[in-house]
Formats: sequence, C-alpha cells, structure tokens
Amino acid sequence: MPLQAGLERVLREYSMALREPLAAHPLAEFIRNSLANELQQEVGASYLVIGSPGQGNWAATPWVSVFEPSITTTAQRGFYLVYLFRGDGAAVYLSLNQGTTEIYDQVGASRYRQVLANQATLDASLLRPHGIDDLHVVPLELPGDGYLTRGYNAGNICAREYNRGAVPPDTVLLSELHRFLDLYALLIEAQAAISQATGEELPDDVRSGEEAKRFRWHRRAERNPRLARDAKRYHGTTCSVCCFDFARRYGPHGEGYIEAHHLIPLAELARRPSQVILDPKTDFTVVCANCHRMLHRGSPSPTVAELRASLRPD
Repeated sequence: MPLQAGLERVLREYSMALREPLAAHPLAEFIRNSLANELQQEVGASYLVIGSPGQGNWAATPWVSVFEPSITTTAQRGFYLVYLFRGDGAAVYLSLNQGTTEIYDQVGASRYRQVLANQATLDASLLRPHGIDDLHVVPLELPGDGYLTRGYNAGNICAREYNRGAVPPDTVLLSELHRFLDLYALLIEAQAAISQATGEELPDDVRSGEEAKRFRWHRRAERNPRLARDAKRYHGTTCSVCCFDFARRYGPHGEGYIEAHHLIPLAELARRPSQVILDPKTDFTVVCANCHRMLHRGSPSPTVAELRASLRPD
C-alpha cells in the first residue's frame, strides 16, 4: 500500500476504531504490521521501525517510529523519528521527537515537559544551520491529557504536519521522510560532538574532525546494545586477543561480561553505521577492556590478529 494511503487510512478510521476493542482489531494490526513494514522497507534494515496503536487499550496518540538502534530502540527514551497521529484523526505529524517515559520517571510529573521542551529547543538550535525554518519547531498540539501525549507535544524538535484529506503523494512524503532521516543523523553527530567537547576521550592519534567523526561512528556501533548482545551470543565472552575470561577471574560478578569490538578500521568507515547493515557474526569480535584499548591505539591501529601476535609471555 502506498504510504499516502496508509496514513490517510489511520486518520480516517482511528476515531471510529476507538469505540471497539483493541485486541485483534484490523486497524491496530495495520498500524503494527502493514504500515510499519512499509516504512521499514523504505528506510532500510539498519533502522528499527515499530508501530503502536496502544497496549491493552487504544492510545490517545498512535504512532509509527523509526529508531536508530545506536541511540534507542524504544519510544521511552532517547530521540527518534516518528509519525504521530492525532487521536481525533485530524492530522498526522512527521516529528523528530524524544522519549517521554524516561524523563518522566527521572524528574516527575511537574517537570518532565519543561525538561523535554528545553532539550527540544537546544536540539532545534543544533539543526537550524541545516535548514529547518520551514518546519514546525514549537510544541505540537496533539489532543489528550495523558502524560505521553503531553510529552510528545513538548518533546517535538521539528515536525511536518499533514492534514486528513490533504496528505501529499508518496513522492513528497518519501522525500520529506529522507530529509528527516538526514536531520536525525545530523542531530546524532551534533550531540556526539558536544559529548566529545565536554569530556569524551578520543585516542591520541585521532586529530582531524573527520577522524573524530569516524571514531564516534565506530564507538556507536560498538555500543549498540542489540549488536553487542548478538556479538557476545555468537562469539562468547572470552577475549579473542588474550583469552581473558572475566568470570574465571572475578567469579559471578564477571559472569557474561565482555566488550564488543567493531572490526571495520576507522579509515574504511565512509558512512555512519546507520547507513550500513552490520553483522554481529562477521563485523564484530569480543575483547577484554585492555585489549580493546590497544585495538584503538595507534595509526593505523592493529588488527585482532596483529595484536594477538604481539602479546608477550606473562
């Protein structure tokens, strides 16, 4: 189904569906599966797409989200790209937005919207040099008194509004979807640069801006929880360089601990990890913290085999 038709269907049918049970409802299944799958095919396998009409009961604000897994895999935390549907079916927003639940749990009901709004203002300022003046950069106006909907409103970084009956054709929708994906990637880079400037350590040999950017791509791939988990599941928890086993050394406290190492050298990273499909079996190995540090040291840095060959007897 074309994306335009899918968005229009949700807008047209949602307010009526609210009168019926959520379980096994055709529209709920459409949001979870058909619409989410349509977006997944468009954005590619390196992103995670999830659709939610609600859990147990219909949501005041149904959504279909696109997650960069190195940033978040859930709408509860981090920031992500999302189609947010007004519960009355009047419009849908394509929004670069923030996870509400984590902030709500951290600061409470009285402060979470202000925290989200402050972060949205900061993030919009980071994106403004890339051209967002034509977008909706103020809080959204989704109807509903629930804390999630109010959080979506406050957490909007930038958005495009499509009204029911006037959703543009797929040529426009897909062009704007990819524009927002670019903005998502730019915001990831901007936030990473701030983290680096405020204390994230870079290796001594990483000097140029391009090298720093590649290093941050590399580290984001290694910190992707899904890829790290799958790498450990496939490669085990013994260091592939020095054979150190945390459980054998530290007992139960070290059980299951190891670090994932992204094998693609920094110099070969022409694109950020979100633009390529990484395989935990072939693109990663597992190493202890000391060997991991050594694998990131020097220019060019050593391969796993080279570092293993350089080990000295105890």
